[in-house]
Amino acid sequence: MDPDLFLDPKEFRPYVYSPESSDARVERYASLGRIFLAVIMDDKPIGEVVLKEIDREQKCCTMGISLVNDQYKNQGIGTAAEKQTLR
Repeated sequence: MDPDLFLDPKEFRPYVYSPESSDARVERYASLGRIFLAVIMDDKPIGEVVLKEIDREQKCCTMGISLVNDQYKNQGIGTAAEKQTLR
């Protein structure tokens, strides 16, 4: 989560990866008809791509992407993840 999205900085909580919370999130997304994909770099999860509002007849959806923090931004990682997702 980006701290700039919070009006009250005290509400920001940095993301901490755990397999259990990640599995629960994937299950929750699946129950909503969403597809969750992890962005992995050097065997470490650094972000996610989510496909939602999937319309299989029209062959379209909304894609969301997030990276865990700014150190991974502006390096083409998100673009590569989006291209791989589209493939």
